[in-house]
Formats: sequence, structure tokens, C-alpha cells
Amino acid sequence: MGTLKILDDDGREDELDDNKPIELDTPRFKHAEGNLPTLKKKLRKWPSSLLSDLTELSQLKREQMVKNDKYQIMQFGIEERKLESLEQELTIKLEKLKAEAAHEHLNVAKEHLQLKVDILK
Repeated sequence: MGTLKILDDDGREDELDDNKPIELDTPRFKHAEGNLPTLKKKLRKWPSSLLSDLTELSQLKREQMVKNDKYQIMQFGIEERKLESLEQELTIKLEKLKAEAAHEHLNVAKEHLQLKVDILK
């Protein structure tokens, strides 16, 4: 009894190459040397449309991630500017309160001096 031979798509006998998948669902047999069948390897290929869809989706995902990163950077910049504006606003309000307090202090001092002048008259 003979041995089973594995052939490539072009009919050549394959050396030891386990990287090529073997068609399992409907193997094609080729008869050689008497009545011994030989198993013919068939490379599995992705349909080009599925492969291009996968490539396109991968590219879209990368682009979306880049856009999300840019958006997050922009959002961070906006929040940073908001905080800077609030800080400036609070600084201005504090300076205004200090000026009002100094003005009020001067008014009190003026009234006090006016009272002394009135007493001395």
C-alpha cells in the first residue's frame, strides 16, 4: 500500500510546509500512481471586499482616535482658559474691593478731620 501525497494548487508535491492551510470541508482528491488519492492543498483567501472593508474600518478607527485626541486637547485648552479668566476676574474683584475699602477708609479719615476742624472753630 502507498502513502498519501499532499499537492499544492499547481499540482507539485509539497515539502514540509505546515504554514499552508488545508481545505477541510470539501477536499479535492487527485488520483496518482494507481488508485492512491492525493490530497490537494487550497490556500484560503479573504474576499477582497471583506479585506478592504476591514482595512477601511481600521483606518476610520485610527482617524477617529486622532480626532478624539485633538478634541480632548482642545477641550483641555478651553478649560484652562476658563480657569485663567476666572482667576483674572477674581483678582480684579479683589483689587476693586481693596480700592473700595481704601476709599471708605479715606472718607472716614476725612470725616474725622472735619469733625476736629469743626471742634476747633
